[in-house]
Amino acid sequence: MSDTPQAFDAPPILDLEESRRVFSAETFQRLIQLVAPKLQSGKHTLVHIMPASSRFAHMVLEPWALRAMYGAEFDQIVVVIRDRRLLPYGKAPHAVASALVDFVETTNDLIVKLGHFDAPRMENGPLYVQLRSAPELLKDFWRHVRAGGDPRHLDLPPEINAAGTRFLDTLGVAPDDRVVALHMREGSYLSSHRYHDFRNTTPANYVPAVNRLLEDGVWVFRLGDKASSAMDISHPKFVDLPTLPEHEDFMDVFLLAKAWFAICCSSGPLGPALAFGTPVLLVNGILEQQTFFNPRDVIQFKRYIDQQTGHPIGYHDLLERGITGLSTAKEYDAHQVRVEENTPEEIVGAVEEMIARLRGGFAPSTTTDQAFRGITERFLAKLKAQAPARNQTEPSKDYFGLALPWTTICHRYCQSNPWFLGD
Repeated sequence: MSDTPQAFDAPPILDLEESRRVFSAETFQRLIQLVAPKLQSGKHTLVHIMPASSRFAHMVLEPWALRAMYGAEFDQIVVVIRDRRLLPYGKAPHAVASALVDFVETTNDLIVKLGHFDAPRMENGPLYVQLRSAPELLKDFWRHVRAGGDPRHLDLPPEINAAGTRFLDTLGVAPDDRVVALHMREGSYLSSHRYHDFRNTTPANYVPAVNRLLEDGVWVFRLGDKASSAMDISHPKFVDLPTLPEHEDFMDVFLLAKAWFAICCSSGPLGPALAFGTPVLLVNGILEQQTFFNPRDVIQFKRYIDQQTGHPIGYHDLLERGITGLSTAKEYDAHQVRVEENTPEEIVGAVEEMIARLRGGFAPSTTTDQAFRGITERFLAKLKAQAPARNQTEPSKDYFGLALPWTTICHRYCQSNPWFLGD
């Protein structure tokens, strides 16, 4: 069976023979042999397998969750990933994660595939092997936070902090200047993954919001990959990182950690921003089951349109239709739903609200907060009522990422779109 790098991002479809090989005693023996050199005498060690090590977000999110949930229980956390020569990863996210866990790389694809599956923790003396897929791990993390657990936001490694500071100095960014990190997912990113096109955005729609920040004296750093399209903005405080010949990935990580706030969509850089505890303004967001946010974050979703009526769908109805469980464009089509991007005016409105909130000059609407959080909590209660019994092997559905008491919807969006909360 031949595998492309992308084949490790999603659970593999295994035939009977491949299943036997993946879950064989030999594969587990090879796993133990692989991590054995990392084990320290008498120290309790947790082993986790991370197939999606090439993904910017996963390289930070999974170690963050592991450290927050199990750092007090285990002396050491070892994470198995595919050999970098076969599945490259970013140096800077790897450096951030290496402060939390110990990585072990392997060329054994069978071991890596184990990481897509869930099983009870296996104990062998001080060694514990935990098969926990990324979605279930992040749901466990949400449960940990909802129960009052400390998310333990991350700090930058000193070497990245120093390199990032030098980079800002060369651009003339003063220590007290405010900096905003901006990321928009475009169709050029993972162009072979057309089933995720509903996550994409149009950079031109962000130009008025960027200009609003620049007029306020804020530096704006646009993040992206080499294939990102250029933005039509000429201003000394606008930096288009993907177009810089000297661009390195430490710059993206540094900015996501140090920004006044980060403007994100439902794509990779959102993960590190959340992990660092940087205030996030999510625009053009996708309504998902597992993503959760921090107390200073503000979220604004894309507009979901009923293809039969042409009308936008309110938040309550979106949840009732099971939209949070959709992950491919084909599934959206099957539910006769399409998504539309936020308008330039809606993005500007969200940015202005975020600025006002961070400066302490925003008067929140208790009615809006209560309506949004009330719908969210009622949906979670419904999920809990349908959750399987504890002795069942099916993963529990008693979670919903937005069901944290501080999750905040953009008030400006709700005011200009009263249908969203059902008014």
